[in-house]
Amino acid sequence: MDTEIRQFYSLKDLADEVDQKIGEYKALADEYNQRLGVFLRGSKGKYGDQEWFKKLSGLQKGAKPTPSSDIWIGFHGLRLCADERGEAEMIFEVIDELKRKIDSLTDIKGAVKDLKKSGLGEKVLYIVHFRGGVPEKVVLHPQKDGEFAKKFQYVADFST
Repeated sequence: MDTEIRQFYSLKDLADEVDQKIGEYKALADEYNQRLGVFLRGSKGKYGDQEWFKKLSGLQKGAKPTPSSDIWIGFHGLRLCADERGEAEMIFEVIDELKRKIDSLTDIKGAVKDLKKSGLGEKVLYIVHFRGGVPEKVVLHPQKDGEFAKKFQYVADFST
């Protein structure tokens, strides 16, 4: 989900969620990097002397992508492209976005670790706003002993 609000009953739960997201985004980035590598290797003989291909090959080594908007056409809020460069640009954009998310999540992981060290109580409800899969805001709600125990209640109805 792109935007959501979730509740966590401990910093450990929040840290576990952040770790899971980092793992998911790293796996996706690896998948797209492999796809990009196949694209670039497969296209070398076909496009090796063309300027756009040289730029894309250079981008794979760490430069920032610069989308060439001249190959895209707007259509009812979508951008369409009938050129192979469009696929390569898309892959670069997605990889770049995933790297930004991984970096943000890694920073947040450090922040959560620091919150644990600061002695923030475990009897706290953490209400977290995720935007684009990355925690952005946290509201802290201290819980009274009775209220906090509610999370551990088990209710079951069954008949025999």
